[in-house]
Amino acid sequence: MSDIDKSNDKVRQKATHFIQNWNWYLSGLLAVLALFFYTFLPDIESKAQHGDFVAGFASALAFIWLIASFNQQKAELGLQRNELAMQRAAIEEQSKAMAVSAEYDLLSGCMLEIDNFQRELEKTPNTVNSINEISIALTDGVKYWKTILESTDPEVISEAYMKWTPIEISAHSFTKAYVSACNRYFDFKQLDVTASDDPIAYVIQNESSIRKIPQIGNYAGMAYVIANFLSTTEPGLKKISLAGSCALSLSSNNAMFETEYINGLIKYIKDRDGDFPKIYAKFRASEVSEKYEV
Repeated sequence: MSDIDKSNDKVRQKATHFIQNWNWYLSGLLAVLALFFYTFLPDIESKAQHGDFVAGFASALAFIWLIASFNQQKAELGLQRNELAMQRAAIEEQSKAMAVSAEYDLLSGCMLEIDNFQRELEKTPNTVNSINEISIALTDGVKYWKTILESTDPEVISEAYMKWTPIEISAHSFTKAYVSACNRYFDFKQLDVTASDDPIAYVIQNESSIRKIPQIGNYAGMAYVIANFLSTTEPGLKKISLAGSCALSLSSNNAMFETEYINGLIKYIKDRDGDFPKIYAKFRASEVSEKYEV
């Protein structure tokens, strides 16, 4: 900063100081004048006249102080308004930060559900050990269907069924866990989606909305493929479940499943096309079927 700029800055500071304290300077000047007149004027009458002058001037000074007080209050109100505006801005920033934090916690909670499912897959030694393997395992597992549906040997069917079952269970479990995470996000955001108690139908009907969810949407394509597979192959999967249940029951010569479950499968197939797996006839002719009250 140059010397001229420094000099101008000092002048501005002095001017500002004088403007802010003008009432004090004026009061001091009046006091000096009153003291001068009363000290150096010998004449009492002159003093009385000048006293009247000072009294009148004091009235004007009181008015000036009133104005100064008003200006001071006005300035304080201005400061209060500025402080309130700053507080409001701070609250808004805090609210935004809390909203960001809340969404982060929400997404973390949603992803935790998927991560927990992934960890469960890794703990269980079976055909599927990762979420990314489910859709591939479903396609590869179709090779077991012919054996399960067409064989009449309970042992052979049971072996193939035990290889297929973990794949189907993983697909259903993933769909359920994924829908739970999506529902958590939609409920928090209060977004309208198509409600369904069936996780498979939920994924298919809300695919476009699910894809828009941060992080979780990365699994939307995979979830849709899995859900679509389970939906379109449902009739065949019911027959596979019945064939596997019949084969395992015959192999153990015991009712291993709930009667209601077995009868539900039989009714579904009968109402659909009546085309039962071949092992079913052998099952109906056995004593095991009597235990199920089929």
